[in-house]
Amino acid sequence: MIEQAITNYISASPVGTNVDGKVYFFRAPKDATMPWIVIGSAKGEAFNAAEKHEADVELYVYVDDLMLVQGRTTAQAVHDLLQDFRGDMDPEKDLWITCGQVQTLDGPVGGFRFIVPVRITYRY
Repeated sequence: MIEQAITNYISASPVGTNVDGKVYFFRAPKDATMPWIVIGSAKGEAFNAAEKHEADVELYVYVDDLMLVQGRTTAQAVHDLLQDFRGDMDPEKDLWITCGQVQTLDGPVGGFRFIVPVRITYRY
């Protein structure tokens, strides 16, 4: 599951320690306190390109924080961590990741939400 691989990768990175390891898949628990990172569920399709089984997937990484500058810095760190990643991300193999620009919205509980669009191509 590609979402779990991304969650584990961010959690193990310095970016994950910036949010005290609060990196979640799909949604943050009710009792969690900001800041946190949430990996949105993926959408995409698998295709057979010249008999190489590949999947093209899009997902979103959400950074929620009460502090504008701190949240933006964390979101940009997530972007920089994932942008142009090539290689293996346990358990997935042969990934290629590109990211869109970080977007800012009003977030939960009067905070800010930063969205990092992520596009992943990988072989299976």
